[in-house]
Amino acid sequence: MFYAIVGSNGVAVMSTEERAEKLKKYIKNATVLEFSQFETAEFWALATFQQRSLLGKYLTYLNLNRAIFNKDILTGRTSRRKKT
Repeated sequence: MFYAIVGSNGVAVMSTEERAEKLKKYIKNATVLEFSQFETAEFWALATFQQRSLLGKYLTYLNLNRAIFNKDILTGRTSRRKKT
């Protein structure tokens, strides 16, 4: 299972509910949903983050267990996809 967490200042897809709950205290107005596939969780998280944050339009993907906050987008420190 995958846990998408979205708020007005950050977004992430976590691999466990425990990780999502720990992250919840850092994300304002957080919503957490459970998904069976990473791609579905990522799609929902990005779409919801675009509605909640003006900076959401600058994100096109997420990495598992890596939170992205508005400050990361503003400073250019968003995660990069791992090369396979």
